[in-house]
Amino acid sequence: MSAISIGGELIHYEVLGRGRPVILIHSWLGSWRYWVPTMQNLQLKYRVYALNLHGFGDSSKNHNKYTLDNQVKLLSDFMTAMAIPKAAVIGHGLGAWVTAEFARLYPDKAPRVMLISAPLFNMDDLERRAHP
Repeated sequence: MSAISIGGELIHYEVLGRGRPVILIHSWLGSWRYWVPTMQNLQLKYRVYALNLHGFGDSSKNHNKYTLDNQVKLLSDFMTAMAIPKAAVIGHGLGAWVTAEFARLYPDKAPRVMLISAPLFNMDDLERRAHP
Protein backbone atom coordinates (compact mmCIF):
# COMPACT_ATOMS: atom_id res chain seq x y z
CA MET A 1 0.00 0.00 0.00
CA SER A 2 1.36 3.39 -1.00
CA ALA A 3 0.14 6.64 0.48
CA ILE A 4 1.09 10.29 0.35
CA SER A 5 -0.02 13.33 2.33
CA ILE A 6 -1.51 16.02 0.10
CA GLY A 7 -2.93 19.14 1.67
CA GLY A 8 -2.93 17.44 5.06
CA GLU A 9 -5.01 14.54 3.75
CA LEU A 10 -3.83 10.95 3.36
CA ILE A 11 -4.17 9.84 -0.27
CA HIS A 12 -3.77 6.20 -1.19
CA TYR A 13 -2.39 5.13 -4.55
CA GLU A 14 -0.74 2.17 -6.23
CA VAL A 15 1.96 2.19 -8.91
CA LEU A 16 3.31 -0.47 -11.26
CA GLY A 17 5.74 -0.58 -14.17
CA ARG A 18 8.28 1.68 -15.82
CA GLY A 19 8.09 4.13 -18.66
CA ARG A 20 5.93 7.12 -19.46
CA PRO A 21 3.31 7.84 -16.80
CA VAL A 22 -0.35 6.91 -17.08
CA ILE A 23 -2.76 7.89 -14.30
CA LEU A 24 -6.02 6.00 -13.74
CA ILE A 25 -8.99 7.67 -12.00
CA HIS A 26 -11.80 5.41 -10.69
CA SER A 27 -15.55 5.86 -10.84
CA TRP A 28 -18.24 6.25 -8.19
CA LEU A 29 -18.25 3.52 -5.57
CA GLY A 30 -14.80 2.51 -6.74
CA SER A 31 -11.16 2.65 -5.79
CA TRP A 32 -7.77 1.93 -7.29
CA ARG A 33 -8.64 -1.79 -7.11
CA TYR A 34 -11.00 -1.31 -10.05
CA TRP A 35 -7.92 -0.81 -12.23
CA VAL A 36 -5.85 -3.90 -11.25
CA PRO A 37 -6.30 -5.78 -14.57
CA THR A 38 -5.61 -2.60 -16.55
CA MET A 39 -2.51 -1.86 -14.46
CA GLN A 40 -1.20 -5.38 -15.00
CA ASN A 41 -1.45 -4.95 -18.77
CA LEU A 42 -0.15 -1.39 -18.99
CA GLN A 43 2.81 -1.94 -16.64
CA LEU A 44 4.65 -3.72 -19.44
CA LYS A 45 5.16 -0.39 -21.26
CA TYR A 46 4.18 2.38 -18.82
CA ARG A 47 4.50 3.55 -15.23
CA VAL A 48 0.89 3.25 -14.15
CA TYR A 49 -0.57 5.10 -11.16
CA ALA A 50 -4.05 4.48 -9.75
CA LEU A 51 -5.08 6.81 -6.97
CA ASN A 52 -8.07 6.94 -4.70
CA LEU A 53 -9.89 10.25 -4.87
CA HIS A 54 -10.90 12.03 -1.67
CA GLY A 55 -13.41 9.88 0.20
CA PHE A 56 -12.71 6.62 -1.64
CA GLY A 57 -10.85 3.45 -0.69
CA ASP A 58 -8.14 4.14 1.88
CA SER A 59 -7.90 7.88 1.18
CA SER A 60 -9.02 10.38 3.82
CA LYS A 61 -12.74 10.87 4.35
CA ASN A 62 -13.07 14.65 4.56
CA HIS A 63 -16.51 15.71 3.28
CA ASN A 64 -15.20 19.19 2.48
CA LYS A 65 -12.90 17.68 -0.18
CA TYR A 66 -15.58 15.82 -2.18
CA THR A 67 -16.25 18.61 -4.71
CA LEU A 68 -15.16 18.37 -8.32
CA ASP A 69 -12.75 21.29 -7.83
CA ASN A 70 -11.04 19.53 -4.92
CA GLN A 71 -10.79 16.22 -6.79
CA VAL A 72 -9.20 18.02 -9.77
CA LYS A 73 -6.82 19.84 -7.41
CA LEU A 74 -5.94 16.49 -5.83
CA LEU A 75 -4.90 15.13 -9.23
CA SER A 76 -2.77 18.21 -9.93
CA ASP A 77 -1.18 18.13 -6.47
CA PHE A 78 -0.55 14.39 -6.79
CA MET A 79 1.31 14.91 -10.04
CA THR A 80 3.38 17.68 -8.48
CA ALA A 81 4.19 15.60 -5.39
CA MET A 82 5.19 12.61 -7.52
CA ALA A 83 7.28 14.82 -9.87
CA ILE A 84 5.12 13.92 -12.89
CA PRO A 85 5.18 16.91 -15.26
CA LYS A 86 2.63 15.39 -17.66
CA ALA A 87 0.80 12.11 -18.07
CA ALA A 88 -1.86 10.32 -20.03
CA VAL A 89 -4.94 10.31 -17.79
CA ILE A 90 -7.72 7.73 -18.02
CA GLY A 91 -10.95 8.27 -16.10
CA HIS A 92 -14.11 6.20 -15.69
CA GLY A 93 -17.49 7.64 -14.59
CA LEU A 94 -16.69 10.14 -11.84
CA GLY A 95 -13.06 9.75 -12.85
CA ALA A 96 -13.98 10.74 -16.42
CA TRP A 97 -15.60 13.92 -15.10
CA VAL A 98 -12.51 14.70 -13.01
CA THR A 99 -10.23 13.89 -15.96
CA ALA A 100 -12.15 16.10 -18.40
CA GLU A 101 -12.08 19.06 -16.03
CA PHE A 102 -8.40 18.45 -15.24
CA ALA A 103 -7.52 18.39 -18.95
CA ARG A 104 -9.49 21.60 -19.50
CA LEU A 105 -7.68 23.40 -16.67
CA TYR A 106 -4.22 21.86 -17.17
CA PRO A 107 -3.86 20.95 -20.86
CA ASP A 108 -0.06 20.81 -20.59
CA LYS A 109 -0.25 18.24 -17.76
CA ALA A 110 -2.69 15.97 -19.62
CA PRO A 111 -1.78 15.89 -23.31
CA ARG A 112 -3.68 12.60 -23.72
CA VAL A 113 -6.92 11.63 -22.01
CA MET A 114 -9.39 8.78 -22.26
CA LEU A 115 -12.90 9.14 -20.87
CA ILE A 116 -14.89 5.98 -20.15
CA SER A 117 -18.64 6.19 -19.35
CA ALA A 118 -18.41 9.95 -18.92
CA PRO A 119 -21.52 11.61 -17.46
CA LEU A 120 -23.63 13.01 -20.29
CA PHE A 121 -25.21 15.78 -18.26
CA ASN A 122 -24.08 18.69 -16.11
CA MET A 123 -23.85 17.41 -12.54
CA ASP A 124 -23.08 20.75 -10.89
CA ASP A 125 -26.61 21.16 -9.51
CA LEU A 126 -27.20 17.66 -8.12
CA GLU A 127 -27.72 18.96 -4.58
CA ARG A 128 -30.50 21.32 -5.73
CA ARG A 129 -32.37 18.98 -8.07
CA ALA A 130 -35.85 17.86 -7.08
CA HIS A 131 -36.42 14.12 -6.99
CA PRO A 132 -39.22 12.86 -9.29
